[in-house]
Amino acid sequence: MKTTTVIISQSPLKTLRVAEALRMSVGLTLCNDAVQAVFIGDGVYALLATEPSHAGMPEYSRHIETLKQLGHKLFAERESLDERGLERIAHDAAIVPRSEIAQLLLKSDGVIRY
Repeated sequence: MKTTTVIISQSPLKTLRVAEALRMSVGLTLCNDAVQAVFIGDGVYALLATEPSHAGMPEYSRHIETLKQLGHKLFAERESLDERGLERIAHDAAIVPRSEIAQLLLKSDGVIRY
């Protein structure tokens, strides 16, 4: 089984890229490969309880939940959360240090950055 890691590093409320990255991540699960979503930088804001439709942005939380329900992994970079003063996230993602994120990327068969 191959592992594809999708890195989400942009704010979900400034661009459509986050919603598209998550939608594409769900699509990748159809290949019967493991998919990991890694939230770094402003991408960690996607893990908060938000209503993007109020800002005219597409809903993306359902894609996060679908990945979890299908048994795929979500990771949030601890340093990114700390730098933004975020203590809690709404979605069940493993909070890991930057060094562990680097190891996840090295072990992946493919990496896609959004």
